[in-house]
Amino acid sequence: LQHYPSSKQISLELMATTVKQHPEAFSLFIKACKELGLKIIVDHVSGVWADSEQILDFPIDAIKIDGNLLVQLIKVERHRPLLKALRNKAIDNNIIVVAERIEDEQTLSTVVGLNIRYGQGFYFSKPAPALS
Repeated sequence: LQHYPSSKQISLELMATTVKQHPEAFSLFIKACKELGLKIIVDHVSGVWADSEQILDFPIDAIKIDGNLLVQLIKVERHRPLLKALRNKAIDNNIIVVAERIEDEQTLSTVVGLNIRYGQGFYFSKPAPALS
């Protein structure tokens, strides 16, 4: 890290389950990362409001909304208020929201309709072959 041009360009991703299972250790980890200028992203944030709300109380930089949750939103529209509440709390805490598993136009349209500005998935790019 000492030889990297800018630690502000480095983001570390941790799974939401890890954050939920070890909140005290995660809090210490965040503190150390912030002192080094690293960004923290919590991956696979799901629709369980109590768990998600706990994650959003940490001083993190971004969350990635679990792709399975997005698929459910397309199938069951009544779940959308939960995602909107999650997005709103993230925005209130200056946390970027990234939608995962955008694989088709319908999912992208749903994400855009929910005012989520960032996304990833096969709709944008298929996995590249491994470099040798």
